Amino acid sequence: MAEARGFADFEQARRWWGERATALWQGDGVSESAPSVDERLLQCLWHDGLLVGRELATESRKPLVIVEPGDWNHEAGPDFRRAELLVGGQHVKGDVEIHVRSSAWSGHGHDRNFDYNTVVLHVFLERDDERRQDVLHNGRVVERLELSRYLEPDVEALRQTIALDDYPVGKGGRVGRCHRVLEAMSGEEVAALLDAAGDRRLEEKAGRFAAQCSGVSLDQVLYQALMTALGHKSGKALYFLLAKRAPVAELMDHAGECAPGERVRRIEAILYHVANLAPGGEHPAALDEESQAYLDTLHRHWSAVAGYFADRIIPATRRWYTGIRPVNFPCRRLAGAAHLIAQWGGRGLVAAALDLLWRTAPQSPDRKSVRRMADRLGEVLEVRVDHYWARRYVWGGKVAAHAQSLIGDALAQGIVLNALLPMALLCARREGDGRREAQVFALWRSFPRLPENQVVRLMRERLFGTSERFAGLLVTEHRNQALFQIFNDCCNNHAADCSRCTLGRGA
Repeated sequence: MAEARGFADFEQARRWWGERATALWQGDGVSESAPSVDERLLQCLWHDGLLVGRELATESRKPLVIVEPGDWNHEAGPDFRRAELLVGGQHVKGDVEIHVRSSAWSGHGHDRNFDYNTVVLHVFLERDDERRQDVLHNGRVVERLELSRYLEPDVEALRQTIALDDYPVGKGGRVGRCHRVLEAMSGEEVAALLDAAGDRRLEEKAGRFAAQCSGVSLDQVLYQALMTALGHKSGKALYFLLAKRAPVAELMDHAGECAPGERVRRIEAILYHVANLAPGGEHPAALDEESQAYLDTLHRHWSAVAGYFADRIIPATRRWYTGIRPVNFPCRRLAGAAHLIAQWGGRGLVAAALDLLWRTAPQSPDRKSVRRMADRLGEVLEVRVDHYWARRYVWGGKVAAHAQSLIGDALAQGIVLNALLPMALLCARREGDGRREAQVFALWRSFPRLPENQVVRLMRERLFGTSERFAGLLVTEHRNQALFQIFNDCCNNHAADCSRCTLGRGA
């Protein structure tokens, strides 16, 4: 590991921070149990309506349809309020509680808590007891749903692809208990803590890539990362699944059968059809001449390869479009991906991407030079081309007045941060190249800030409040990534308050 400034790693920083917290928090009291990150993952999946409209069955074998998943509750009480369900053909409205294991219902005392009498469905990933239903405080029984039977892809793939940081965290607890500890620290000590946390974030990203390497090539791992970066929230899992069902090596093999000018179209045809995003011949909407000509070209390419992919087509789902603006619709994103794959795939994705990175990267990175690098890489990855989807959002839709990039600048820079740099670190370590490893960390630490989300805002307030002492610390994306890491490792992804903090109890 490249040594973080002031600490050997984030674990050492946490122990040091925890010792200071213990001294300041004596008698404050902290909850002894911290929920698994998986529980928040399941909440994210439920929030995105992963199962809305699908035919399911409760543990008591009653047909179940999720009409509306409800409103995510970030305060005390059931996880989702005002859900709408069809249970055994009856319309039911009420709350939903979500756990990793079924036994948590009684383990958490929900059967003895009046606040949970409004629950109409208990959802969990795995059943670890023999019950078919649960009992409320008022004696009424509540139905159960085991998620593991219905998740696609499986929960491990979802864990690898869904970024929990993208999801709502509620209003939060404002200034946190750790603010008192930070106020007693010097600016240099706080900076060292953030640097250690930020470096841990990169380590974990590279670690996830390493874990995916079992049985697949580095090119496939990078391709999966590129595809996942195109998605939004639970949509990331669909892009990851598509990357698995249409591997980059097969895309390049089939594209290689075409004339150079047709290779992008062959890749697009495979991606759209495997994703089930290409309208078929029975499609009711009448297409204009340009749209029909483009679609005919894609169908022609698909007919040449359909036999190889016919059993891999993803079931039709609105999740491709859930919660995103038209400019980010999947056909536009996949067209951008097809251009990058066609451009880089002949040399190998990793070789081409890292060659681009190292040709652009400054030898002695600082904030100004890395910003210039990020801007140049963003321009390369932005994919500005004269294309059907440059002026369209849906098949046969209105033509926009101005063309837009298939992959925008902010997303392009996010690909550099979340895909290229972790892959560069993984490759440097595999090759034993300490100089490159140090350079990756230097680029990571100076990378310009990306658009912030709710977690950054929450953690900035929780850690620093309105204090001006540390105003100049959060000037790079590295430091924002540190806030994500602290939220994950120290706050246990809990936004409502500090009751699940792991500091000060040797966690």
